[in-house]
Amino acid sequence: MTWNPTTGCDKLSAGCKFCYAEVMTKRLKAMGQKKYAEGFKTVVSHESELLLPFTWKKPKVVFVNSMSDLFHKNVTLPFIQQVFSTMNQCPQHTFQVLTKRAELLASYSDYLSWSNNIWMGVSVEDERVTDRIDYLRNSGAKIKFLSLEPLIGPLLNLNLTGIDWVIVGGESGHGARPHEAVDAIWIASQVITSLQQAISRTQNPLRPMVLTIGKITGGRAPNVIADQVQLWGTVRSLHPETSAALPEWVEQIVSSVCATYGATYRLDYRRGVPSVQNDKTLTHLLESAAQEVWGHESIQTIQEPSLGAEDFAVYLSHAPGSMFRLGVGYPDQRNYPLHHPQFEVNESAILTGVGTMANAVWKYWQQ
Repeated sequence: MTWNPTTGCDKLSAGCKFCYAEVMTKRLKAMGQKKYAEGFKTVVSHESELLLPFTWKKPKVVFVNSMSDLFHKNVTLPFIQQVFSTMNQCPQHTFQVLTKRAELLASYSDYLSWSNNIWMGVSVEDERVTDRIDYLRNSGAKIKFLSLEPLIGPLLNLNLTGIDWVIVGGESGHGARPHEAVDAIWIASQVITSLQQAISRTQNPLRPMVLTIGKITGGRAPNVIADQVQLWGTVRSLHPETSAALPEWVEQIVSSVCATYGATYRLDYRRGVPSVQNDKTLTHLLESAAQEVWGHESIQTIQEPSLGAEDFAVYLSHAPGSMFRLGVGYPDQRNYPLHHPQFEVNESAILTGVGTMANAVWKYWQQ
């Protein structure tokens, strides 16, 4: 969501040519919105907006000043400090502040309170304005990011020291003229389709792997072609060799799709936990211990491996062990699956676990 304690701006560099805020200000003014009555070229600070974040009941990720630039020369330092004070007092929210006026950001930085929930970024659309990165780097912000959008020129060998993350985008445009823009949403759909299709033709079918894109964000309006999209997902595999090759495999596909349609991308691949590899000897001991306590009919062997992520795998990479599951459902009611809002644990299963573990330890030391 957005929060606009100031409105109005003026064009500073090439990235401002097709300004979204300018178009929206004209539209909102025509609709009679008092906040935008002065038009786009007049910068106005709205003190009434300072209390708004306190009214939000749930934690939110907030883009600050989508309709202006907080570090515009016509916004006073005392007012900027008031905006920062509001953000400081609302740690439950994450505030993303983006500016093209990085020099003023740097000069004001020491007079601002940089709490952890304030993410500070600068826009860099081509090589002519890369000095903004240095100003950002020297600011007091705890989290620093770059918005490379609209990306209208090459950016080679950027120094990203001290920069936490980067957004890369193309050029948005009117929905009636798609040939004049780079449609990030459509390209993102091609990336997802290509990744899913490639699994069946580039990966060993005897080695299970599943890729899920679980979150997509992008776009500002139904009639405007989006200039950037963010995708979040997971990829899971049971075999270490397959897992080791996945980052390169994903990047090859993303890179080829983006290159085909004139888009740019940034891939942030974070390795998770490995698959669980139980020790056979300890597994047999654990199974025997459980059968002695609860009987053969109470033990079930999982015939097919699971692709669920499990931190216990990290322990097994350092020492032999065996993971087992407890049945935590109720026999006389509907049991909802994991991650379902009505998932409920039958806590009597704790006794089952304690009894099994105690007997397993006893049997181990009797060997």
